[in-house]
Amino acid sequence: MPGVPSGRGCNACRKVKKKCEGGDDDVQCARCKRLRIPCVGLGQKRYKFQDEGQKFEAIGKKTTAIVVPLPHQATTTPQFLTRNPSNSMTRLVSAMVDKIDPATDIRYQLIWNFGGYLAEIPRRLGANAALDAASDVLVAAHTNYCVLGRPRSDNRLLVKYSHALTALRDALDNPVQAHSSETLCAIMVLMIVQALTTRSKGFTASHPEGATQVLKSRGLTGPCNDFERTLLRTLRGPVVFEALVNDKIHFTQQEWRMLVESGPDANIVDVVWFAALSRLPELMQRCRRALHDFPATKELPDLMTETHDLLESIRGNIVALRERLRDFEKNPRPAGMIELIHSHRVRMLGMGLSTGILYSCVLSALSGMPLHSETNEWSMEILCLSEVAVRWRPLGAMAMIFCLYTAWIAASSIVLRDEVRALLEEYEITCLGSLSVSDMGGYLNWMEQRFFLREIELHKVVPSIF
Repeated sequence: MPGVPSGRGCNACRKVKKKCEGGDDDVQCARCKRLRIPCVGLGQKRYKFQDEGQKFEAIGKKTTAIVVPLPHQATTTPQFLTRNPSNSMTRLVSAMVDKIDPATDIRYQLIWNFGGYLAEIPRRLGANAALDAASDVLVAAHTNYCVLGRPRSDNRLLVKYSHALTALRDALDNPVQAHSSETLCAIMVLMIVQALTTRSKGFTASHPEGATQVLKSRGLTGPCNDFERTLLRTLRGPVVFEALVNDKIHFTQQEWRMLVESGPDANIVDVVWFAALSRLPELMQRCRRALHDFPATKELPDLMTETHDLLESIRGNIVALRERLRDFEKNPRPAGMIELIHSHRVRMLGMGLSTGILYSCVLSALSGMPLHSETNEWSMEILCLSEVAVRWRPLGAMAMIFCLYTAWIAASSIVLRDEVRALLEEYEITCLGSLSVSDMGGYLNWMEQRFFLREIELHKVVPSIF
């Protein structure tokens, strides 16, 4: 042990490891006296301290080190930093913070493309198991997406996704957690995961349906805090777009207004088209009943008037969005956000044009008249906007897929339809993964029948393109 007293022999005897015979009162030991050499250190107390530096050095070598070359150092002289203590939760928080970095390229940026509520997730991790599991699978899915530049699913990701679904089911079964903002946020995060992973044929899971049930069970009341306000503003988008192709999502006209048109942003130019689009699912249901139920035919004039008035408001909104985009292209600013703002305004104009096309289809079905020539012009304009947005693919231009679907429906010539479809297939492969040509044709024909209010199989599985 360190500090234990050793023998009291002289230095000469200790050096040759000989027994030193001498007492405390002796000046010279017997060996030194016989050899007639100086006897130094006889009777002195000595303490033996062990050098344990090698043991601690060996322990330190077991710790993983991060090599960080300093700017002023040569590459052959790395600086070693030991890793800070961490656990699975701190690693998840760190990974999530890295994924929502606003400095990320717009092609792969999560916040700009999927909602500002993502910035609040790291500080809320650890309080809701469903949100923790959803965030974990989002980190894995986004990493795969960025590495390959396209959706990809592997066994590890599927295991994480299965765990997230189990955690979400447990949260929804809990009466307290079912109505919490974190559980609703977990559903929205899983929507993003669906967009970042390869679509499987026959895959019918619809997280917007789950979000609809949560919204109805908690009531369409005002938000409790800023996080919930941002969350609800972002959630209404996926719910509205899913309702266009999924009759299982059903709100009354009053509920749609409470969900979409409430809040300070109800009248800004970016929301006018969206407010009109949110009224389309419920309007289409009433129009279908009026067309296919003989007693309801007396409602057709009123429905035509309502649809025409909404289409007129969309026309005005399209003009405003188009002028705003042209003004920006003439004088782009601010310098640090040119690409972000440009992509946003291209996206908004494309969405406005698509909304106008869908209302024109419904009006054509009610009146029995062909589409107006302006819808063909809108289709060509969407094609041009989608070609501009190619440089923001995959995530930054994903919204243009919806616009291209509507552009194909409105195209009046076979040539234009072929051009739109070719670009749409390119977008599908780049942004959402591979899709067979036969599937593409089936989806396009299904959407054309649906928005022209023709008899279709309402249970048919359609892609989650919105």
